[in-house]
Amino acid sequence: MGAEETAFLLAQDLNFDSILEAGREVFLRRNSNISTGGDSLDFTEQLHAGYAELAVASAAAVRARICGVDMLIHDIQAEPTGDNYAVLELNFNPALHIHDYPYQGRNREVEKHVLDLLEL
Repeated sequence: MGAEETAFLLAQDLNFDSILEAGREVFLRRNSNISTGGDSLDFTEQLHAGYAELAVASAAAVRARICGVDMLIHDIQAEPTGDNYAVLELNFNPALHIHDYPYQGRNREVEKHVLDLLEL
């Protein structure tokens, strides 16, 4: 309940004392990162395989062996086309822990894959 959340609510003509009508969804921030209180949700099984291929290709394009790829995807089950997803950024020091202990989903044991990659 900081300044950013207060301002974002105010822009929606709301405040922390507002009473919402049933079923209304209100966001507190413009972004949702783990570092700003967002939740890690794992949708790996539902994700179309083409997005994993895009992530691998994105990392390869910058010659990264370990890389987080942030994407916005319109429909995670639809095949990727030129207009239904966007690669936002590549992270060369990704937060691996969010994949081991997601708020929703299963532990991906990412650290084991990293150690295998590094041959340790």
